[in-house]
Amino acid sequence: MMVPLVCRGRLWWALAAGTRRVACRYWGSWAAESKNKPLKQWTLIVHPLSSLRVKLPCNVRVRPQDPLTYPDADRVFVLVSGVDRNVHRGLDLDNIEVRYDEESRQVLITSQDIDPQTCVEVTTPVRFGSQCQHSYKWRQSDVFGDNPWQCRYPCLGSQCDTKLHTTEGNITVDSSDGCLMASSNQGAIDVYVSQAGKVYLKTENGSITLKIPANLQAQLQLTGAAVNVNPDVHLQEIEHTSREGQTILKATLNLVSETQRWIVAEAQRGTVYLKLQDWLQSLKLHTS
Repeated sequence: MMVPLVCRGRLWWALAAGTRRVACRYWGSWAAESKNKPLKQWTLIVHPLSSLRVKLPCNVRVRPQDPLTYPDADRVFVLVSGVDRNVHRGLDLDNIEVRYDEESRQVLITSQDIDPQTCVEVTTPVRFGSQCQHSYKWRQSDVFGDNPWQCRYPCLGSQCDTKLHTTEGNITVDSSDGCLMASSNQGAIDVYVSQAGKVYLKTENGSITLKIPANLQAQLQLTGAAVNVNPDVHLQEIEHTSREGQTILKATLNLVSETQRWIVAEAQRGTVYLKLQDWLQSLKLHTS
């Protein structure tokens, strides 16, 4: 059964009192970002423990909501932004499908024909996607122009088995406390792991930024052309080796020897960065 949704057309209105407008960013094109404007918006009523599936040939950003502003965690906001270049733009926007499937508890956002320069922002509840299995895969062959795009996910729950893959896009996970596999051929990976399960991060030509809380318990294996560990991170049982131009760092965090919690990060031609970050910073709920 499909649930009705609200479309607000081509005008921008505040999502709700206390929220702020956020601009979509095109990686590598600040000029394009400055010309972006909201074109279409949807509000969906959802179950709090739903999931998100996106298949779009354009920039995508997923952001967490402030739980104080939306305590019921029952709404998802979708905003399409871009450059309104010609009178046929509306036809492009009509080709994007935004709906909530109540039976599968999935928000589905798909399009084959939307302008690749468009940016789609999705604002979800903080725990959106918990207790479910996700698999996201976008192909660069669907993306045109000079602007790589970003896949962003706000929170991945402890029972998730999540797979994220891009060919030339960047991956950002604001918070993960379960099992996560993220890979990219050309893009950078930026992940905050609040609670480790089994985490595997790999990029061939980009860098990896791994952010963790000070009390995280896990085994680590970091491999890259360079490995940069912030001095604030305290590692134990450190093994440091080099092989075929790669730096390999193995260590434990907070003296954990169990095999169920581990993080493997591999940047074949880039740098792996390890730094501390607390949970509140990961949500980015402060206003600017």
